[in-house]
Amino acid sequence: MKMRVVQLLLVVAAVGLLGHGFAQPAWGFDALGRPSAVLQKHCHQVDDVRVCAMNAHGQNLPQIQIIYSGYLAKQDDGGVVVWLSLNGADGFFHMKRSETHPQYELWLGAPARETPCRIGDEASVAPIEAQLCPPGTPGNPGDLRWIVEGPPDEQAILFSRVRDLSGQPVSWDVQGAFVSVDGRRWDSRYGSNYRFTFEAGPARGR
Repeated sequence: MKMRVVQLLLVVAAVGLLGHGFAQPAWGFDALGRPSAVLQKHCHQVDDVRVCAMNAHGQNLPQIQIIYSGYLAKQDDGGVVVWLSLNGADGFFHMKRSETHPQYELWLGAPARETPCRIGDEASVAPIEAQLCPPGTPGNPGDLRWIVEGPPDEQAILFSRVRDLSGQPVSWDVQGAFVSVDGRRWDSRYGSNYRFTFEAGPARGR
């Protein structure tokens, strides 16, 4: 995983996110301003697959959650891998078995680490402890900013097409298919894939 610090109004280091259609920084509007805060979550289910799009319409870091409870989840064969496509950017991802339900789960897009920092000379200011921001970070003394270590490269690439070149959100076209770890058994809805659309504008799934 690569790491770089971009001194913006929020200090963001998310590999690929600023270089693939992210013309604007990720803004945070929860109580602490975390850029990964889930401010919008819209879900849709097809058969035994549930997909939730998070922050698809704001400026916070976009994320996606997949929950699979199909026939592969009911077999003890070493795990399930999902092939996932988001607006044509795709990859294979290992899913995690739920400890409480007969299903597999996956959450992609969350940063590996978020570290708060404050501008100026005082690092310890209520409501949270924070280190000092790098010199030159824009803002007023005492302002809270975030140094963000982005998700792994393969996850960052998945979200490379969820904004247009001006930074505005576009609709999400999501497709998925599931395969056992040994590659012998697939669940791709008979070859048509599980398909979901989350429209740009007022967020909703279909």
